[in-house]
Amino acid sequence: MRVGIVGGGVAGLTTAWLLAGTHDVVVLEARGRLGGNVRDADVEIDGAELRIDAGAQHISPELFPRFARLLELLELDGDLIPAPQSFTLAVEGMPRPLVVTPHTRADGWPREIVADGPEGAAFVAFVTRAVELEAQDASWEIPLADVVEAIPATTEQREQLMYAACAALVGCRVEEAPSLSARGATALLARVPPGTAPDEAPLWRNLPGGLGRVVVALADAVPNGDARVGAPVAQIRAEGTGFALRDGAGGAHQVDHVVLALPPLAAAELLDPLAGSGDLVDALRAFRYAPVEIGIHREPLFMPARRAHWSTYNISVHDGWSDVTIWLGPTHGVDLFKSWIANRSVPDDELLAREAFEHLCVTPAAVRARRTIAPRQAQGGISFAGHHLVDVESQESAVASAVEVARRLAPASPRLDALLEGRAVRG
Repeated sequence: MRVGIVGGGVAGLTTAWLLAGTHDVVVLEARGRLGGNVRDADVEIDGAELRIDAGAQHISPELFPRFARLLELLELDGDLIPAPQSFTLAVEGMPRPLVVTPHTRADGWPREIVADGPEGAAFVAFVTRAVELEAQDASWEIPLADVVEAIPATTEQREQLMYAACAALVGCRVEEAPSLSARGATALLARVPPGTAPDEAPLWRNLPGGLGRVVVALADAVPNGDARVGAPVAQIRAEGTGFALRDGAGGAHQVDHVVLALPPLAAAELLDPLAGSGDLVDALRAFRYAPVEIGIHREPLFMPARRAHWSTYNISVHDGWSDVTIWLGPTHGVDLFKSWIANRSVPDDELLAREAFEHLCVTPAAVRARRTIAPRQAQGGISFAGHHLVDVESQESAVASAVEVARRLAPASPRLDALLEGRAVRG
């Protein structure tokens, strides 16, 4: 059959890649480029051009087995370079960070680990509780507040450490963090594998040249190059036993099945006119996102004052926000930084690149919405894909959602079989 995939991010392109060879596919992307939240930025450093990820970046083969297998099948896995996942959390105005974890033994600079004292003990208690929730497979509908408020700690420790760390992951205000799903908010903290030694940070990976290479490889694998950009779908109309898709570029596409691989609010707008879609539309509108703006810069504008406290992942708590700066030096060999800047003052001439995103806030309401959508997959000729449907927002969740579509539409797909072969994967 012919499948129309609305949305050309990683979820949509992976769906197309999995279905190709079993079905005819066409991918329709509204923007002028493919990739969704995968966005490259070309910057000039000391006269040399460097392509980096402005959006999604770090990869953990252990935590992202499906995405790691996809890289292997696309022959990109051999290029991965290590990215130590050290962590600093500081409150603006305080002379010393509350938490600084190990980086690597070969840091090349004096490093002060901050993990003792009452703040360190409180943070360890929080992470320990997150690990317990994961091991118990606790309900995703439990609010973060129910977990945090039960941990012996001061109000400041809960706000500046526990809620702030979770708010930083999604870009919401610290005061909004208590309403997040506890499992969703703490999943990455709970799952990160330990380093190879107590004084070593866990090693994730980066793909040199950016994750845009994955997007290009997936798009190149769509038969006949039928992945179209600048083609926003304006209407889905039931027609005969299938659908007619009308795009904003004037194109009309007859398909037998539709995969909505786009943000949930946009999917809700397309579904709303279709008969019998009311519960799905309500579910899609239950997902909440936080707007995030990311800037690339050379100066250590938001880094800790002492280099001994620098980490790959740095959180600064200020003015009710918890903003991140990622230090790219450990992976790119130069002092280059990627910061959440929507709530910070940054002169334009300091920025090498700027991108705007929306990050998923996994709330109990979102978890309930997933339960509404899951049994409706592929019914009535419509399927859904996207990071909002599985686990927490990541490359892995995008690929996992595509796998669920392919299992229904093309269970005998050779690519699906190859992707899942020999891998223990999360549900």
